Amino acid sequence: MGWRDLFPFARRPIGSLRPTAAPRNGVRINEFLGTIEEKPIRSAPCFSEAGGKWFRLPFFWSELEPNPPVAGKHDYRFHIYDGRLAWAERFGIKIIGILMIPPLWTDWRAKETGALAAESEKAFYDYVEACARRYEGRVATWEVLNEVNWEEFYTPPDIYARLLRRSHEIIKKSDPRARVAMAGLAPAETGYLEDVWQHYRGKGHLFADEFSLHPFCMPFAPEHSYREINPITGRTARFGNFVENIETFSKALRQGGAKGELWVGEIGWTTTPLYGGAVPEQTQAWYVIRMIVLALATQKISKIIWAWTFRDYPFEYWKFWGNTGLVRLDHTPKPAYLAWKNLYEFLRDANYLGEHNSKGIFCYEFARGDEGLAVAWSRGEGSILEFKAPDRGGAQWSDWQGRAMGKAKPGAPVKLSLTESPIFLRFPPTQS
Repeated sequence: MGWRDLFPFARRPIGSLRPTAAPRNGVRINEFLGTIEEKPIRSAPCFSEAGGKWFRLPFFWSELEPNPPVAGKHDYRFHIYDGRLAWAERFGIKIIGILMIPPLWTDWRAKETGALAAESEKAFYDYVEACARRYEGRVATWEVLNEVNWEEFYTPPDIYARLLRRSHEIIKKSDPRARVAMAGLAPAETGYLEDVWQHYRGKGHLFADEFSLHPFCMPFAPEHSYREINPITGRTARFGNFVENIETFSKALRQGGAKGELWVGEIGWTTTPLYGGAVPEQTQAWYVIRMIVLALATQKISKIIWAWTFRDYPFEYWKFWGNTGLVRLDHTPKPAYLAWKNLYEFLRDANYLGEHNSKGIFCYEFARGDEGLAVAWSRGEGSILEFKAPDRGGAQWSDWQGRAMGKAKPGAPVKLSLTESPIFLRFPPTQS
């Protein structure tokens, strides 16, 4: 008996899971992890060390151009972003640039009036072109605005369809290698997606190479299921738990004819103790691991972006959202940072093979060459994972912090008590 045969309660035939099986669409943890970061100078080194590969970096129009153009000439303050990009590049971190936050001098009242002043719209396109030209070959993806379906950034679908289409044309002309992403939708509202697409019917193009959703579920666990209505559109915007939101959004993309990449643009849990909705730092660490494993297991998304942001923020406005950081304000690591880093090291170069979930137990199987790997947890106390250690190599298990918990000789029975805190299991190819 090999390690792939050890779970008797598997939903599918155990023989269908093989250590040498190719991943369903090649999604591994290697290029999977990202975060939002506005000022990466101090964050880039420790983020890269923990396996981070992506910065979703806001290119605030209000910061780049605080003053209106004079006689048609723009005065962009690119030096601010030149340094941020250079520092990310130094540590091999790729950039998703968010084009967002109009300056105060624009007449940007699409939410209130349902229209945009022509001068403001032209200035936006000038800003898009200036960014795409300036950072040609250095920004992998340009995301056109953010959460346009939600309260703070709401943009009527007809206006957003026009902005996305024109921005797509400008970016592709300025930097043909750059990809264009539709604004991430919160939490996973498919109705807004369909409203935008109806304005492209007959044009044969969706004007986006990538799509993202923001399936926040704090303070609940990622497995917790509930629905939410968008207060502006009155439509369902959340369709259950973390995975169900991904599945629903992915299905909507397929039905709409989109062939672009899908990723999670924002997800996180705050640890601010002064506000409702916060979780303890230890719980945040558990949720980090479980969320990443669940996301990998869907094999439907290319990356996840932790939000908001990698480091806790000091500002009063960010007392709730800002304390979602994986590290504290002084860059000392939270337990969540160690969880993120340890999971990356545990699953690096591993292929996802399948799930073995039953009776409140969550268990996901991976393989790195001939070595078997699994991550397991339960919702609550009292769940028991029982199996016989593989005849070849035996089994080892540790907690998420990497501390050894036990091991079993080949063929020995194993009985593990699972909790909300994930454990890592290894099935070595030979006895160790």
